[in-house]
Order: sequence, then structure tokens, then C-alpha cells
Amino acid sequence: TTITLSGGISQTEGNATGASYLFTATLANAVQGGFSLAYSTDDESATVEGDDYIDNDGSLVFSGQVGEAKPIRVTVIGDEMVEADERFLVTLHEVSNLHTDVLGNDVLSNVVLSNSIVISGSPQSGLIVNDDLATLTLLAGAPQMEGTFSDASYPFSVTLSSAVQGGL
Repeated sequence: TTITLSGGISQTEGNATGASYLFTATLANAVQGGFSLAYSTDDESATVEGDDYIDNDGSLVFSGQVGEAKPIRVTVIGDEMVEADERFLVTLHEVSNLHTDVLGNDVLSNVVLSNSIVISGSPQSGLIVNDDLATLTLLAGAPQMEGTFSDASYPFSVTLSSAVQGGL
């Protein structure tokens, strides 16, 4: 049987509220007695350390029903910093806690062995799309007379409305 991960999505990060990304692990065929499936969220250009998203490693418990779907939610932390779009991964890992008979044999419908449970579509990526803007403002100083025999200096001030990752 196959467990398929879906939900690779792209959405804006938001500001103070952030965003929720939904991924789904779906079981194709029945598995008598059910099982557990580990998953992890993994850094790519988006990082937990960089406050881009909240780490959400865990385990899904399937009862073993055909078409059973389990959600994996990843919370992206919103900010107001101009930065490049960033990506994180959701990866399915090992199957565990398969139901066994009294002889210790895996009991799966249609005589499917545990090594025949195939994980498909993993990993999936979440693209965090930057939705922040910054404006540069240039202000001229007070008017001055042109210099005669020397260079004249004209002051300007430049302001940036928001933080920009990596600077300008």
C-alpha cells in the first residue's frame, strides 16, 4: 500500500499573524490494526533558528482505513522584514507500531508486508513568499551657494522604512 504526502504550497508569510501551511498524508489501502508514521519539518532556506517557521516534528497515528488522511500543519512566523522567498520541507519517515499476530508476523489486509508500505510524494516543500516592502527616501539638505575655487559639499539624508535582510 502507499502513503502519499501532498500539500506542497506557496503562500505569503503575513506580518504579526504569520500563516499556517497544511500538508496531508493519505493512506491508499486498508492496513489492519493501523500503524504510526513519523514526520519532520526540515530547514532549507527557511530556518527554525532564523524565526521563519516553528519546528513541528511528530508522529501520525493511522487506524488503517482506506483513504484515511492525516493533517500536518506548519506555522510560519510572520515578520515585517524584506527578505528573499524561503523554503522549508515536510518529510515522512518510518512506519512503526504495525499490528502483529500472535506469531509476531505483520498482519496487513491483502497480505501486504510492512516493507511493502511505500511512502510517496515525500518530501513536500512550503514556499514562504515575502510580502514586505521597504522604501528608500532621499531628502536634500538646505540650499547652499556654489563654491568658487573649492568643491562644495551638499548634505543629503537617506532613510529606509523597514529592515532589509542582508542590508542594501
